[in-house]
Amino acid sequence: MRKSEPPGQPINGNAAKCLSYREAWTRVNLARTQGFPFEVIAILESIITDCLVRYLAARGVHLGQVRKPSDADRPLAAIAPEAHHVEGSPESPGRH
Repeated sequence: MRKSEPPGQPINGNAAKCLSYREAWTRVNLARTQGFPFEVIAILESIITDCLVRYLAARGVHLGQVRKPSDADRPLAAIAPEAHHVEGSPESPGRH
């Protein structure tokens, strides 16, 4: 549910981003006046993260470039052949 008022003037530039920030700041102010400090912190963290990501993207730094692949990113079929069997498990060759 939208809580902010529509702007009184035309928006220059990225209208969707402007409206998104406008809504976020309205929610910050409402949460603050209604006594929800953790809601304020969560919304502000989201605004800060968005600004940082947009800044880095404008400078040519994409977060996917700094992230290292892990087993969580690989399909199970690629990991399974590398898995080691636990001694004593039914699949273990040492068990009769």
